[in-house]
Amino acid sequence: MNLHSTINFDLKRFWIWWIDELSFFIPKKLKSMLVDQSGILVVFENQNNFDLKFYKKNEHSPFLKVSIKSDGHEDFDLLKEKYPYLNKSKIVLVLNDAITIRKVINLPLAVYDNLQQVIGFELNRYTPFNSEQAYFSAIPIGKTDYGQIKVFLVLTPKQYLDNLIQKLINLQIFPDKVDCDNANHNKQDYDLLPDKYRPIEDSYKKNIRRLTNFIMVSLLLAVLVVPVWRLDNTVDVLNGKIKLSEKQFNKVIQQQQEIQDLYKQTEALIKVKTNAPIVIAILKELSHLLHDDTWLISLQFGGNKLQIQGVSPNASALIGLLETSDIFTNVMFISPITQDKNSGKERFQISLDIGADAEKLDQKAGIINE
Repeated sequence: MNLHSTINFDLKRFWIWWIDELSFFIPKKLKSMLVDQSGILVVFENQNNFDLKFYKKNEHSPFLKVSIKSDGHEDFDLLKEKYPYLNKSKIVLVLNDAITIRKVINLPLAVYDNLQQVIGFELNRYTPFNSEQAYFSAIPIGKTDYGQIKVFLVLTPKQYLDNLIQKLINLQIFPDKVDCDNANHNKQDYDLLPDKYRPIEDSYKKNIRRLTNFIMVSLLLAVLVVPVWRLDNTVDVLNGKIKLSEKQFNKVIQQQQEIQDLYKQTEALIKVKTNAPIVIAILKELSHLLHDDTWLISLQFGGNKLQIQGVSPNASALIGLLETSDIFTNVMFISPITQDKNSGKERFQISLDIGADAEKLDQKAGIINE
């Protein structure tokens, strides 16, 4: 199968199947009131007699077997009185194989929509009869490998079938279908019954059938539309809840961002507060150790590292002075001593480590913990 394949959809057969499936949900009592058929009565010609077999619905074995004479009008009336369900049975006339022709023919795919008309025009090409001499029925049964359709053709002489149906009508037996296959009487495929013999449905039965069809269509709409409608309402409710949740979620995210900003600001303040005693202690210690003739130009403090730059009359002596402190360690020059042209003093750059703990620094800074 490809994109260019032709899909043959039989709407009538689908509808029959769908109605049968929906009828499962109808209560038995109501179904018995709506259904106008109790089963199938199959009629066979047997010389001067008619053999009758009655089949209940969905059963393959006959429930009743009787024979009546082809001219015995009263015989069938008595049967209907004795077996009332025969009055509501579908009647199928099954023809003998000897007076029917059955064959499979291949036709172009283009004739599918007008199959009956085409075969009617060319019936004499496939059989010894023309359309004026025989009743025929044709149904597609598949496709060939050469883009053609296989057609099952069934026909019987008109004169023979007319005489046979007239005998049944004289017995008040009105066939609903003419078949030539005993195993096919319950199918919806081909039918040799001429249109002029088809029973005319009375208005009461038509109204009942219309009511049944209306109920089936209503059930179909209920099965298809109601779940979709309920699903659509459910989706609307869920969308409303999602939008409300999104608003609440965005509000929570905004509050979390505000909390993070406040946390960062608090950390910065804590850091400033933590470092303040250390800086005070360092400045007080440097002021105490360095002589008045020594000037600091810059001071850089980070972590436990301290760098100072400045000028002094005797910069080499500063290492010894700074090492006397109990908070400075690893005192060293990080660049050579140079002569400052403006002041005539020695320019220095010294690195120090802060080796004291927080309590000692607080004491140096003059902070007393209670």
